[in-house]
Amino acid sequence: MIFATLFVSVSQQVNAEQYKWGKVTSAEWQLKETPLDTNANAVVLSDVAELSFAYGAPAVFRRHRRIKILKQEGVKEANIQIPYYSKDFSESVNFIKAETLNMDPETKRVEVLPVDEKDIFVININENWSAKKFAFPGVTVGSIIEYSYVVESKHFIELKEWNFQCNLPTNHSEFTAKIDQGFDVKVVYRGFQLPAKYGKIKTSHWELDNLKAIKNEPFYPNAEDYAETIRLQLVGYLVGDPTGGSEYIKVIDGWEAIAKRFREGDYYVTYVRDRDFTKPILKSIVDTSDNALAKAQKIFYYIQKNYTWNKHRDIDPNLSSKEMSEKRVGTTSDINMMLISLLRNSGLDASPVLISTKDHGPITKAFPLLSQFNQLIASVTIDGKTYFLDAADDSYPFGTLPPADIATAGFKIGQNDFTWIDIPFSNKFKADSYMKVDFSDPSASTMYWRTQYDGYAAVVIREKLEAEGNDEMFARRLILSDGYNWDLDSLSIQNRKDNQKPLVIACYFHRSDSNFTAKDRIFLNSISHFSFEHNPFTAPTRTLPVDLGYPYEENMVVVYKLPKGFMVKDKPAKSDYMLPNGKGAAHFMASTSGVFLNTKLSFTVSNPLFFPNEYPMLQQFFNYISQEQDQVFVFEKSGS
Repeated sequence: MIFATLFVSVSQQVNAEQYKWGKVTSAEWQLKETPLDTNANAVVLSDVAELSFAYGAPAVFRRHRRIKILKQEGVKEANIQIPYYSKDFSESVNFIKAETLNMDPETKRVEVLPVDEKDIFVININENWSAKKFAFPGVTVGSIIEYSYVVESKHFIELKEWNFQCNLPTNHSEFTAKIDQGFDVKVVYRGFQLPAKYGKIKTSHWELDNLKAIKNEPFYPNAEDYAETIRLQLVGYLVGDPTGGSEYIKVIDGWEAIAKRFREGDYYVTYVRDRDFTKPILKSIVDTSDNALAKAQKIFYYIQKNYTWNKHRDIDPNLSSKEMSEKRVGTTSDINMMLISLLRNSGLDASPVLISTKDHGPITKAFPLLSQFNQLIASVTIDGKTYFLDAADDSYPFGTLPPADIATAGFKIGQNDFTWIDIPFSNKFKADSYMKVDFSDPSASTMYWRTQYDGYAAVVIREKLEAEGNDEMFARRLILSDGYNWDLDSLSIQNRKDNQKPLVIACYFHRSDSNFTAKDRIFLNSISHFSFEHNPFTAPTRTLPVDLGYPYEENMVVVYKLPKGFMVKDKPAKSDYMLPNGKGAAHFMASTSGVFLNTKLSFTVSNPLFFPNEYPMLQQFFNYISQEQDQVFVFEKSGS
């Protein structure tokens, strides 16, 4: 989109007057709660921003924000942090102005408490980011706080992103772009209201009213993905030439230039060109008789076991290949580039893939910017099949990405080309359980439980075992719902430390109760339970999608041997529940054979992402699973 010279319209001048510094309306003073959320602790009365950019000058961002404190819990909103990109002095925050306004309820006089400049501090967030930090004085319920500041930025390519929504309800939010003629700027909207209101018109001013707070909800990693947001990026600009004409200068040359810039990175080239360091490593771990897949797996597990992740993600290596081979501690990019280097030098087709993790936000392919990515993983193609690998976290087996890495698409950078590549689910949460409960001798009832955990289930249960710190206590937690006390006799855990194999847990229990068969009827709670013991979706409505993380497949077979002289009364009926579009299914079945009651409960989720309009059916699906797990079986004495 080409922006012409922008002038402030009459409506914008009215808004500028309406939201003038210190000018609070009587309606704002009288506000006790907001209809946007009657439980809100505070409300943004107005949030007004302006971005200006001219040739030869830094981008200048001005903001004026006003908040009303509605409840005591809202006083924490008086603590302000203004982050800025401080590396290489790229950005600076100046001209901070802040004050608390308190009105005396009787005299209606307004007390103004300004924030003193000496009470504004600079804090370091990390090596790239800093923040200006301050707190408003004298804030209580009913206070109005307002602040303004200016950010000057050398980042003229990625101009600014403006979020119209935040963690508080917002009465009014507006954003104006003042950009000199001749600059080619792309505008991308995120959300629902902005595209509907402005998607078909050219404008340099945007405003929205009565916006609900963006709140995190369970089973979704980044609520801001669905906030009303506008993003501006400079694509190119016109400059005059000696002939009196003009020349168009591209700022962004497209994804090809991004791939080229990445391949020419100082540290990246060391992993490509320096091969000597890989020879002794490959000689020690790879056999000449290994096929391609075996080689890839050996190299992957070697990296996992011998290199340590420092818990930082990055897309560019922070160490050279020589430094990394010596230190053996680094970021995800350091570790995965070491993996790629070994794979390539063993003769395999391996490449880096740049992704945005789930908590980092979606990628806009219209914006060729490396800043959209925050993670580098590896890909290796063997016999036509591509495996995606992240060796930084040693919990996950070959070909299984950590859930945060499961992106819809990645930017694959080959040695001489690049491509966008889909990243499908390569594994699922899979648990298969078998139980046999023997009540034939009430004075010595026994139970055998065996579960095999594969894929993400194995990772999750290994983590739970580690967190519990007590294997016997963990085993006892498996028996949650039958209503009887069982004593643990033995416990075995196979492949506990070997993430290349399924995790298998087997337990034997016993219980003694001579009165168990004293009555004519026995009511037995089902022993079946899945990873979802109860329906996690109890909220009546949903604003954000539901992301279960990965596909699921769980099966539980339980065989009950009845006490002598008893029979099953009213055998449970077979039932099914199917999610639309093949996204999932649940099944329950039961049968009797002599003195045995056989039950099987299973469910699958093939697509773990559900949008808000699908939420009611997802609730019903998990209600069904919960009800089937909570069944009560009735054993009745024969002839009674």
